[in-house]
Amino acid sequence: MLLPCFHVTAPFGTAIFWVFLFGLSSPGFTSSAFTDFLEQVLAVVIGVEFLKMLCRPNSDNILETLIFLVARHMIVVTSTTPMDDLISTVSIVLLCIMRRYLKVAKDKEKRHELDDKSMKESIKTIIGG
Repeated sequence: MLLPCFHVTAPFGTAIFWVFLFGLSSPGFTSSAFTDFLEQVLAVVIGVEFLKMLCRPNSDNILETLIFLVARHMIVVTSTTPMDDLISTVSIVLLCIMRRYLKVAKDKEKRHELDDKSMKESIKTIIGG
C-alpha cells in the first residue's frame, strides 16, 4: 500500500524540492508566496486523492483523502489556535489508527477465506482420491 501513496507524494516532494532549490535564492521569494504555493499543490493532491476515491471507493482511499484534508488544513491555514492544531493532530492519529485497524481486519478476512478454500480443496482431495 506504499506504492499508491508514493505516486501522489513523489511529485509533491519533487515540486517542493525545486521551490526550495530555486525559490529561496530569488530575492522576491516570501513566506506568503510559499504558503500560496503549498495551498495550490495540496489542492491538486487532494483533487487527485478525491478522484482516486471516486474511482475506487474503499475505506483506504476515503481515510487517505481525509488525512490529506486535515493535513492541508494544518499546513495552509495560518490563523489556527493551539487547540485547533491539537485537534487536527489527534484526528490524523485517529484516522491512521483506523486505517491500520481496517487493514488488519481485511488481512484477517483474506486469510480466513484462503483457509476455508484450502480446507475445501483438502476435503475434496481426501473424498475424491
